[in-house]
Amino acid sequence: MLAKTVYVQLDKAFRQFQAGLNGENNNRAQILLAAMKDINDPDVLTKMENDEEFSSILEEIRSLSKAKEVQIMLLAEKYAAMDIATLKSESEAKGRKEGRAEERQANIEKVAKNYLENGLASTMEEAMQKAKALLS
Repeated sequence: MLAKTVYVQLDKAFRQFQAGLNGENNNRAQILLAAMKDINDPDVLTKMENDEEFSSILEEIRSLSKAKEVQIMLLAEKYAAMDIATLKSESEAKGRKEGRAEERQANIEKVAKNYLENGLASTMEEAMQKAKALLS
């Protein structure tokens, strides 16, 4: 509830600033509240840059913003690296699974061939069924 109230007050202060009204009865407070609402508004920037105290605050905000942008880019790079690692891991797991399936099929075929050669099955189909049952 408090956060909603704060945002409503910032919106109100910003609208008053844009309309040229001094609803806070304190011009500096009005500028500060407007800046908290939209630091990129050209009128807010102009007022802040023309005030010595606010210009130092503005510089601090800009440096924090740059640091934040760098952190966001670094985080994005980490996520991209994690995505690549995940895709690689998934591909390797899929390859292993496919390899195991191919190996299993090859083993079934070897056993079936052995059944046929030793007369334990009369047809390849029968030999394959017996081999699958044996290796399952």
